[in-house]
Amino acid sequence: MKAYLDNGATTVVSKEIVEKMNQLYTDMYGNPSSMHQMGVETEKLIKEVKRTLAKGIKASPDEIIFTSGGTEANNLAIQGYLRTTRKKHLITSMIEHPSVLNVFEFYENQGYEVTYLKVDEKGHISLEELRESLREDTALVSIMYVNNELGSIQDLQAVSRLIKKHSKAVFHVDAVQALGKVECHVKKHGIDMMTMSSHKIHGPMGVGALYIKKDISIKPLFIGGGQQKAIRPGTENAPGVVGFGEALKAAFDGLAGNQAQMIELRDYFIKCVLEIPQAKLNGKCDAPHIINVSFPNMRGEVLLHTLESKNIYVSTGSACASKNKSYSHVLEAIGLDDKHKEGAIRFSLSKYTTKDELDYAIKNLKESILELDSIIKGR
Repeated sequence: MKAYLDNGATTVVSKEIVEKMNQLYTDMYGNPSSMHQMGVETEKLIKEVKRTLAKGIKASPDEIIFTSGGTEANNLAIQGYLRTTRKKHLITSMIEHPSVLNVFEFYENQGYEVTYLKVDEKGHISLEELRESLREDTALVSIMYVNNELGSIQDLQAVSRLIKKHSKAVFHVDAVQALGKVECHVKKHGIDMMTMSSHKIHGPMGVGALYIKKDISIKPLFIGGGQQKAIRPGTENAPGVVGFGEALKAAFDGLAGNQAQMIELRDYFIKCVLEIPQAKLNGKCDAPHIINVSFPNMRGEVLLHTLESKNIYVSTGSACASKNKSYSHVLEAIGLDDKHKEGAIRFSLSKYTTKDELDYAIKNLKESILELDSIIKGR
């Protein structure tokens, strides 16, 4: 048996989506910028995906830009906007994805002033600290919706209200782990720009999207043709976009049911895992699909590979930083000590996760910890 519990890193693409994409590779392969019928048909498909995404997040289709993924969308939002303003104060949190944090660190080295908001032990920012940090020269606030390691959810409505009341800053949200898992309503949540990704919701890798509110102007990162209003020039990845569209339809149509199912499985899994002596739940696990647990006598990497040998796939943190030997900046931010940071494992579910998978993982997790514990004590 196999238990794939690394859906926070990427998700399986359904056969139906692969078949839909294959049609564009083999039959409907016209360049969407071409004037002939094959190109026009491809362009129609891309516009249809924009309508699907816009409807799902309560936006307008002309507010959607397709990208190569979440990292590019984050960079386009942050760097693209900063190229339009002279303001040089930025705000973000200490638990953002590297594709946000590293961009802010880059600008900090260029003379910008960056405020990094602290988080509590549950992974939530302080609204009071945010309010006190907002200034006349604050250009941009970037706060992620669902944290990719802890599953903590920020109160976006409260964040947006403070930003609008105390500054004229633009509000960017990294919603890569939120899309398809929780409600993403850009108007209700007061979002100016929002990053999304395909491969977290059972779509193909290499495709993402950025929502840009109509009254927000940004400059492109690339210089090229006039595709996508010249904000993101280059021939669109039509098969990928269409695959993303199919995944979006399924995610939006099944949001409530999938969410309830994952929450039930998440709570069951947490209950079983916490029966293991010394196991510690990290953060609050607000999101339906992300669970972070520390096993303080273990090295997370060793436990990961032990589980892998039994066809159980998990993560020690963000896939984008998992090969980095230093401790997770997210776990440091919530105040974990070294032994709990070292022994942390992230389990992440999807709508396809089954109870049988979880039971198999729990059984082997308990056995693996006993095996490793006996080895450690035998040294």
